[in-house]
Parts: sequence; C-alpha cells; structure tokens
Amino acid sequence: VRTLRPDTNLYAKPSQGATQQAWVALTEANWTAILDTVTANFQRHRKDTGPLCVEVFAFAVRENQAGEANRRRATRNRIQEAAEDIDDFLSHRPEIQVGVIARTHWEMTQARQSAGTAVAVPDTATFRQMQHLDAVGAADPPEDRDEDLYQTIDVRLNGSTELQLTFNVQRLRAVLGLPSHNAMGSGIFSTFVPPPEPAEDIEDVDHQDD
Repeated sequence: VRTLRPDTNLYAKPSQGATQQAWVALTEANWTAILDTVTANFQRHRKDTGPLCVEVFAFAVRENQAGEANRRRATRNRIQEAAEDIDDFLSHRPEIQVGVIARTHWEMTQARQSAGTAVAVPDTATFRQMQHLDAVGAADPPEDRDEDLYQTIDVRLNGSTELQLTFNVQRLRAVLGLPSHNAMGSGIFSTFVPPPEPAEDIEDVDHQDD
C-alpha cells in the first residue's frame, strides 16, 4: 500500500480550535499573515507551552493494492461456492493432492476473491505451511502414534493433597484445542539440533570498513 498526495498544498490552522474544513492553504502571499495569526494565538496562552511551534498539515490518501478493493467477505454461501469450484478444479487434476487443512485455507481465500476469479492453486507461504501440516498429520496418524492412550498425572484440586488422575490423551488435547499429535515427540521439535559453534574464530573482513 502506497501513500499518495494528490493535494500537494500545506495547510495551517487559523485558530487553535479550527476544524479541518477551516484550515487555510499556505501560499507565498498569505504565509506572513498566517504566521502572525499563529504567533498571536500562541501569545494568548496562559500556560507556558514551550517555544512557538508552527504546525502545518498535508492531506494524503492510501492507494489500494491491485484487486484489494474488489475483495469480498468470505460468507457462508461464498465459501460453499468456492468449495464447489475447487472440487471441479481438482476433479480434472487428479495429480494435485490437497489435505484438509490446506483445503480449508484455500476455500477461505478463494471465497474472498472478486466474482469470476478463476480457481488456481494458491502460491503463498501460508498455503505451503498448511500443506506441511497436512503432510505431518498424514505421516503420523493418531492410531499409529507410539504413545499410551491414557496417561496419569499428579494434580491438586482446591488445595487438596496430591491426587493421581488418569486422562484420555486424545480427548484432553481436543478439549484444550491442542494438535492431535505429540509436538515434542515428532516433527521439527523432536529433530531440531542447534547449529554447532565454529571451532575457531574467523576475522570479520566484510565489515572492517564500516
């Protein structure tokens, strides 16, 4: 989004409480008179507000990105229409596989496009992230995960002594709105290895002239 200035004039307030409609455009002819008015208004202040400051204002507008003005709200009906259009698009392209998470994101973004926009596979970082999540879920379905269905944890209820309660892990995750897989036992968190520190110091020659 760029900021444009179709009106290149500078404006000043003729009085302290002047509304925007009453602002005066500064010109070579009225500059001295406006400055005298601002000085007189400043001298009427009963409290010390610091040195005299002449405020000038400019009007600017924001230029919408291409197509932004034509985007629509993703209503229920538009999402349903987008889902049908995507179904038709994918039916002719069996080589394209899209998981549930990425598909949901695709439907939402397609629903917001202007009427008549052709369906195309989104080429955005967000869509690729959704595809990655679908791939992680497909590679590690809940029924194949190596973890106990029930887990026992120690809790205290209202200041009671320590109790041992057994929970269904999958249901607990669903209630808490957590992913259905063990984020620490699989995926990027389980395989992350900090980069090794260099064995010897290397002189920085790239910034020696900075």
